[in-house]
Amino acid sequence: MIGRTLSHYKITAKLGEGGMGEVYRAEDTTLGREVALKVLPAELAEDPERLARFEREAKTLAALDHPNIVHIYSVETTIADEGPIRFLTMQLVEGRRLSELIPSSGLPLKRIFELAIPLAEALAGAHEKGVVHRDVKPDNVMVTEAGRVKVLDFGLAKLRQESAVVEASEIPTEIPDEPLTGEGRILGTMPYMSPEQLEGKDLDARSDIFSLGIILHQMATGQRPFQGDTSVSLISAIVKDTPPSVDTVRGELPHHLARIVNRCLEKNPKRRYQSAIDVYNDLDDLHREVESGVVSSGAGELTSAERQAAARASRPLWPLAAAAALVIVVVMALWLSRRGAPTEQAPGVSGESAAAAAEARAPMIVVLPFQNRGSSEDEYFADGMTEEITTRLAGVSGLRVISSTSAMQYKENRPPVKQIAEELGVDYVLDGSVRWARGDSGSRVRITPQLVRTADDTQLWARSYDRVIEDVFAIQSEIASEVVAQLGVTLLEPEREELETRPTENLEAYQAYLRGKFRQHLADFTEGNRREVIDNFQRSVELDPDFALAYAGLAHAQSFYYRLGYDLTDSRRQMARKAFDRALALDSASPQVLFETGFYHYYIEQDFDAALAKFLA
Repeated sequence: MIGRTLSHYKITAKLGEGGMGEVYRAEDTTLGREVALKVLPAELAEDPERLARFEREAKTLAALDHPNIVHIYSVETTIADEGPIRFLTMQLVEGRRLSELIPSSGLPLKRIFELAIPLAEALAGAHEKGVVHRDVKPDNVMVTEAGRVKVLDFGLAKLRQESAVVEASEIPTEIPDEPLTGEGRILGTMPYMSPEQLEGKDLDARSDIFSLGIILHQMATGQRPFQGDTSVSLISAIVKDTPPSVDTVRGELPHHLARIVNRCLEKNPKRRYQSAIDVYNDLDDLHREVESGVVSSGAGELTSAERQAAARASRPLWPLAAAAALVIVVVMALWLSRRGAPTEQAPGVSGESAAAAAEARAPMIVVLPFQNRGSSEDEYFADGMTEEITTRLAGVSGLRVISSTSAMQYKENRPPVKQIAEELGVDYVLDGSVRWARGDSGSRVRITPQLVRTADDTQLWARSYDRVIEDVFAIQSEIASEVVAQLGVTLLEPEREELETRPTENLEAYQAYLRGKFRQHLADFTEGNRREVIDNFQRSVELDPDFALAYAGLAHAQSFYYRLGYDLTDSRRQMARKAFDRALALDSASPQVLFETGFYHYYIEQDFDAALAKFLA
């Protein structure tokens, strides 16, 4: 082919080849520029499946317009003596493949950020267009002389509506150097495949995220996380093995980088990052924090909570609205978990002794998100029941309660109780379901809680409450009281009274309050959603002018709206202050009220000492 001219493209050198065809350097004699030219071999052009995939590649690339993805110029056919030759022309990317740049000891941290952030951004751009690459690997990533990252070869990309077919008998016994592209075979390059890709399941963007995690691990340590001498052993490693964290292999790397990599490499797609833009954001945030000195490396690194709180507290204005959610997570965790952390087993202490010590200390419990069994519109109600029961239990001095924010990570994916116990260090788990049924005869709510001891996965207590909706507060109190009794915790009289307290007598005001709380916790920082939060709390206080928690929520929402920059007027500050004053006037002893009003100090006054005092009250 070298020296040959196809249409007005003169081929000057061969650049490579793969399952989709041969790639050449060529001169565009019309425009006077060099391009990359991918030719579909004649024997493959006669294969309808290969031809269809070639045309799909062209359409896929044409739909992608991203600075970190190779640009396609044209799709062409020229007639030659041997018949029609089909090819596409692309941007010529000169540089080195990522696989050539990774040393056996791994890349410096700064270099990891320089390469990983644009790579994640490129995948996010493709995923936004509905394109899954399916062959993300270092050989498909070029780094130009100027340092620009370019993702190549979307020849295996698939639109989400398509699916792959796998025949187990087609899996070779030796690890292939090239992608497996034959009919009935897995599509991709085996060492960088996701578990679901190896199993022949339908793929989505999360498969690319797993492959990205493999690359990140390789960039950090110099080695792929999954090893095997044959395809069989490699497949087993990818599907079953848990690789060492990158900060274990290289102690100087930030622990949060390890958490990012580990989350990308979760076997279950539901537990991975759900989009590449989230990987990009976490990498970019970590990069900024390392550069600013907020995050150090290795054993002396701040925890994730401390890092986020310190980073936000040190900035006069937050450049990203989403960052504020992390502050909320931190302070909520401090507030609801203020009763202390689990006691770690001391070296040399037997399991029996540790068990005895566990009996002697206050039990720790997590209230998992109650599942909504009713209409999707009632999701706010189920979440509200979860948070209300959590709050009531948190007021009992003989209990230690995991924050509802930490518990929310299990809303969509519920692992086994043993795993939850290991991850949170809890002794007991309370979960359940909520169904709100409306009918001509009125509204009824059914709440079905169950209490499980994590040590032996034993159900200690379960009950179904089927009451009219007006009894919802009584149900919350009864559930909390029954849990306390089952755990053998003695209630002080003020605590008993607190368990039975009704936040409002107006059920409609309470529902508006729960809607406000639900929308407040969404990772949606648009002005429209933040207005809805305010409107729900405002509606609640209009229905019940003595509803202290609703005023506290309103003070929080108005303060956050101001802090996000949607309204920086003195009028907005005064609205937040008015709600703040009213909430404290109604109930200055309530930990919930103090917690919510603390955000006025945090967001508007930026008086962090005053805010922390209320968060920990």
